[in-house]
Amino acid sequence: MIKKAVLFTALILLFTGFVCADSFRTVGAREVIIVGKVTVHPPKNLEFYAKSWGVTDFSKPDMYVIFDDSYKESYWSGFLMGGFLGDIKKHTNKAYHFYEGEEFFLSRRKLKKQNLKAKSPIKYCFFSNESFSVYLPLEFESTIPKGKKYVYVGNYEYFLEGNDFHVEKILVSYNHEEAQKALDQKIGKHVDLYQAENIFD
Repeated sequence: MIKKAVLFTALILLFTGFVCADSFRTVGAREVIIVGKVTVHPPKNLEFYAKSWGVTDFSKPDMYVIFDDSYKESYWSGFLMGGFLGDIKKHTNKAYHFYEGEEFFLSRRKLKKQNLKAKSPIKYCFFSNESFSVYLPLEFESTIPKGKKYVYVGNYEYFLEGNDFHVEKILVSYNHEEAQKALDQKIGKHVDLYQAENIFD
């Protein structure tokens, strides 16, 4: 049973990789693709809390979902509270994408007069388990020069504390070389990656 679960998670990651490459190779006139990375530092005794939430398989990787601008807010509450890992067909929806913990993410965002605003929740599932998940803030705003289509927004580290897993602090760092390499691998070709400055930093 455990082998089947691990295989299913691997198939999800593989399938998502194919969708990711196809969906991010083209970028519209008034949009950009943001690139970043999410790392979560959970409270101590993570497995103790996980067991209390019904987690039995600790071999699965953490996974998280990033929403694009095109994902309608009217769907959010049902989607965030409902299931998604169990339905592989939903991975063909280009409005949201799944990533493994500490993996670089790509997300499509609209520009308004070259102004980029990225503000949406991240659903982070420990051990790929939806019943044991937290919601993390992603807030970014910057002016993007014309012609820049791929924008690096940084590496976000979330430090969680307490039995409610609240966000104690968020650190943002930048490693452009690492991000550029990850982007090229994900879309299957080399493109220019612009490093933007967040007005919230």
